[in-house]
Amino acid sequence: ITGISTTGDFTNTDDCGNSLSPAQSCTINVTFKPTALNTRTGQLTITSDAASKTDAVSLTGEGIIGVVSLSPTTLDMGEQLVGVESSPKNVTLTNTGTAELNNLGIQASLPFLQSNNCGTSLPATASCSIQVTFKPTAEGTATGQLTVSSNAAGSPPRITLSGKGITGGLSFAVSTLDFGKQLISTHSEQKLVTATNIGQAPVTVSDVRFQNGGTHFYLNGQDCVNRSPIPAGGECSVGMEFRPNATGVLTETLQIFSDAPGSPHNLTLMGKGTDFSVGMASGSSDSASVNAGQTATYDLSIAPIEEFEGTSTLSCTWQSAQPQAA
Repeated sequence: ITGISTTGDFTNTDDCGNSLSPAQSCTINVTFKPTALNTRTGQLTITSDAASKTDAVSLTGEGIIGVVSLSPTTLDMGEQLVGVESSPKNVTLTNTGTAELNNLGIQASLPFLQSNNCGTSLPATASCSIQVTFKPTAEGTATGQLTVSSNAAGSPPRITLSGKGITGGLSFAVSTLDFGKQLISTHSEQKLVTATNIGQAPVTVSDVRFQNGGTHFYLNGQDCVNRSPIPAGGECSVGMEFRPNATGVLTETLQIFSDAPGSPHNLTLMGKGTDFSVGMASGSSDSASVNAGQTATYDLSIAPIEEFEGTSTLSCTWQSAQPQAA
């Protein structure tokens, strides 16, 4: 045996050596690696000192390929709240070729995410689904790509992804609400504070409450919850009263809980509880003996506590002496 060779897209290996004894056999393995689609031909040639000198075997094979097709070719995820993952949108991956796709790898660039049921291989003509979601990290337009890698020839196919990050945000008209001075155990007039949705998306308010229980403040109604969701540019109001149970500067924090970034949104409340004291004036006695038809004078001292301002009214009652027993 002086030579064993193949032509075309075929290669061979063998265990024949240089000679073959009578009735002895050897094995020639032929492999096919097509360089193009459709039918490919070649020849296995064996050269020896046999009578025929050359023996040939015709070789044929068909080149096939797996082809990745993505639909749609672009995907707009629309507007989505910053930091919140969107509902999924479907992309269909189809193998439009004549061979199985192998080594499938699917990736989406942030802030887009993907999940799929494609596995690592896909038979010819078969399809699978890719679920794409959008989770923006900032306001404004975001773009990305969904890329599919495989053993298919050519560059990995990809589709363009886009979306817009939006925010709904609540802002109070003031940062601090001061109720001023108020006599303890009485309530102030109601004050209203407005919260505005300064974002581009509706805001759903779930609760409005005081951070520390509202010992000295009172909440009138749940207008912001009742009006929820607050549309972009919309407003709601919170009504409150100041009811101090102690003197001095008293503070509280009003909180609005919502699905807007930065929740809860806080508003500082403050007011000053005031009072006054009544006692005997210095040098005056709190008792006196008075004859019938005469008068007695008591000197009283009224002093403000914590800058009390207002009108105080003094009233007197007569308590008859109990008659002595006979």
